[in-house]
Amino acid sequence: MHQSFIVSFAILAARWVAGQDAPVNDTPSRTTQKEPPNFQGEDTPYQILPNTDDVPAPEGDDVEITNKLGTWLYGYTGCKDFPGAKGKIDGAYYDSWVMANTKGVKSDINWNEASALEFLGAPGLNKDKQPQIQAVMANIATVIYSYKNPLFQHYIKVRCDDPKKRCQKRPDNDPCQPKSLADAIKYGKALKSPENLKLANYDNRAQTFYHELTHINLAADSPKPNPQVTDLQIDVKIGQRGRTYTIPAYGPLGTKLLARWQGAPGGGSGSTGYWVQRNADNLAYYALVKYVMTKNDNVYPHLPLVTNELDGPPYPPPPGTLAEFVAEDNKLYINTTDDIQTFAKDYGLDLGRDYPGCSDDENENAAAVAGDTITIDGLAPNDAYPDDYNKQVEDWIADLIKATESEDPPEREDPPAEEPKDYEPGTCSFHLKETETCSQDDRNLYAIINLKDGKGNAIGDTQVDRKNPLGDGINAGASLEFKSKLPKPLVVTGEHQNDYIQFTYGDIRDAEFG
Repeated sequence: MHQSFIVSFAILAARWVAGQDAPVNDTPSRTTQKEPPNFQGEDTPYQILPNTDDVPAPEGDDVEITNKLGTWLYGYTGCKDFPGAKGKIDGAYYDSWVMANTKGVKSDINWNEASALEFLGAPGLNKDKQPQIQAVMANIATVIYSYKNPLFQHYIKVRCDDPKKRCQKRPDNDPCQPKSLADAIKYGKALKSPENLKLANYDNRAQTFYHELTHINLAADSPKPNPQVTDLQIDVKIGQRGRTYTIPAYGPLGTKLLARWQGAPGGGSGSTGYWVQRNADNLAYYALVKYVMTKNDNVYPHLPLVTNELDGPPYPPPPGTLAEFVAEDNKLYINTTDDIQTFAKDYGLDLGRDYPGCSDDENENAAAVAGDTITIDGLAPNDAYPDDYNKQVEDWIADLIKATESEDPPEREDPPAEEPKDYEPGTCSFHLKETETCSQDDRNLYAIINLKDGKGNAIGDTQVDRKNPLGDGINAGASLEFKSKLPKPLVVTGEHQNDYIQFTYGDIRDAEFG
């Protein structure tokens, strides 16, 4: 018997190979020529053929390949358009299985260990959900491949052609996760402290694949007995005078914020564990960090830290290392004086306006089932955590203080004399008129722009004439660089998904500029 599940890997494949040299197939020795019954595709199907050095078989079990079942990858629709995509996908699939079988992931999670505390929550806030969290992780490992035959044979259809046109062309300078699991660990370990302790420096394709697998009901064994796994959104205020941003609970900081959240009053469906078990990146980062530690002399890449207000923290801490929260006037905010773009870059935050329509979650109703956006309005107190962990955090912060104090202060230079500006500084504004014609989608969006400076003076206008009656093109892949009296062009990109227009000025995206 077999079951089939179709999953679009268009986003994954495009992100992994964009802007990269075409590699050789990562896994030639693991690809079998055996075709899944009644399933056709554009390339050789792939089934994991395990290496017992990577994942030892249970003692006494027969590990002959011929009598084992696992979940095949097949189809690879459109993947030949991305040189090297199949090898990267197959290799990431295998490595995600290795990650899933790490001690402390597939079974026997130590809920009092730092990595579990920071990605799965404090024991008092997730205790009732611990069995389900463990069950999801165990099931993912078994579904990919098990030395003991599962009841059914399964298949996942891979495609790289983005059939729903949900993900517009990505820029060549954003390859996303270009590293294999092994290369990412080699890269991260070679960095100097504190960079080698930043978990984001170990991001890789296998971790991304693991994340995507959690969205498949087969892998998570959901919606029953386990809940569907989605990509949750959180609201967090950044800076005392900053505003509240809605961001996905992605990356080391976003996932740690969710796990450190105090939860809603009453526990149950408002508990931290309730939400952590529903967020894909929390599960994926926990699996990643446990595997990294097996290759890193058991050193936990613990940065960034998420803490309540500290007494005399290092100021400023090394970029991207410490998110300290302060409660003031019934509001909780991350204590930073950095501008939002710098902060987001240092901590790998997606401010929500990156690539519209690029959701990677095929469980369309999962987010609605999970609930609304979560407001980070309070962190779990320190006494919710074991004493050993609190002592670890103190030591880590002391190390950051030493790192800050040991840095040589930068030499100060006299600032260059300011040149006269052709505009009045302040908050600029513009009026845009968009026109959509009946031409093909890659060439049918136009805009007429009128730009004004801080005092309302015109500093840039679209030239409109008989040859250019609708203004300039603003199509995805051919963005408009609107030049004015400002020192940098305003980049305008129209998107057909939700009639969205993206604006970028220098490093500022979709924000006021001056």
